[in-house]
Amino acid sequence: MAGAFAKDFAGKDTEIVCTGDKHQTIQRIAVRMMEEFGKKIPPKVTYTLNQIKSEPFDIVITLCNELVEKLV
Repeated sequence: MAGAFAKDFAGKDTEIVCTGDKHQTIQRIAVRMMEEFGKKIPPKVTYTLNQIKSEPFDIVITLCNELVEKLV
């Protein structure tokens, strides 16, 4: 979700990469909510952190999965 919004603010030469801690299905409520904002997000995590950890990045933003359990 954060990646979809970040793309609105990033320059055209900026690459936004979204990952998860493991391959998993994204909660349907998140996909539906993003559709209400006119954003499309994939139904599953595309990359894991292990797949991209050797890539150089200028900025890394992380969100904690444990927060979801507290909100639901």
